[in-house]
Amino acid sequence: MIFKGYIRFSKEHRLDFFINLFVLTSFLIALLFFENKFEILTLLSLCIFIPFSFLLIKKIEFNILKFNDEVFKSIFNSFPLMIYSLLGYLLLNIDLYVFEYWDKVDFYANFAVSNKFFLNITMIPVILANYRISFLSEKEETRESIYREFLGLGIVLAFISFVLSDFFIDLLGHGKILLTVNEKLLFSLMIFLRTINTYYGLRVLMALNNWVRLYTILIILTIHLSLLFVFIYYFDWRGALYALVASSFLFVVLNFIVLKRNGNSRKNNLLH
Repeated sequence: MIFKGYIRFSKEHRLDFFINLFVLTSFLIALLFFENKFEILTLLSLCIFIPFSFLLIKKIEFNILKFNDEVFKSIFNSFPLMIYSLLGYLLLNIDLYVFEYWDKVDFYANFAVSNKFFLNITMIPVILANYRISFLSEKEETRESIYREFLGLGIVLAFISFVLSDFFIDLLGHGKILLTVNEKLLFSLMIFLRTINTYYGLRVLMALNNWVRLYTILIILTIHLSLLFVFIYYFDWRGALYALVASSFLFVVLNFIVLKRNGNSRKNNLLH
């Protein structure tokens, strides 16, 4: 991840593409010779760790003798970002624990299978974000152009996912899950909101410190968990969908407010 962040910030997208292709190809070839789950996980780890570590050391000319206070300072500054990533993962997966708490795991499959399809779609704006982050510190016109990219992408992905959801959910759910039009609309809305929030998340990362991002996701995680407890109790698996859409919307609003306040404070500093 350190290497990928480095080369993407350096805009070396060709190198990024080839190293990912190499890792994927290596792992697929290794799969031909092993079946044991432990061996496969070990191979996956090695296929990722070895090439990325080798190129990272070669690229930045890392020297273990230079491991000094600056490194520890960098780790400390990155600590809230690491916790943010863990909380972000928890935000996407905490619903299962609430289903278990209310003893409604039997309803979980309906939500999990449907959400699996729609949530995977949201990886597309995340991938786009990796290749746009290095441009956000440039002109205001550039940031507006990137925002329009995410806005357009969110609309297109929401529409495509709505149209194709019946086929893929039927495939993933073995024909046992059928969403209503309203449910598909809510899932598609979630994709749109998460696409927009991916852009805002990048802006917050570039404009503010990592602690601010950590505070925002802590607030959203708390709200999301509270909504899950209430909605799942009353609406079963649909409650998880309602909570997901509501917290996604609130996340967008919160990031917008944080950026707005940051922009206003900068203007006040310039005036003074």
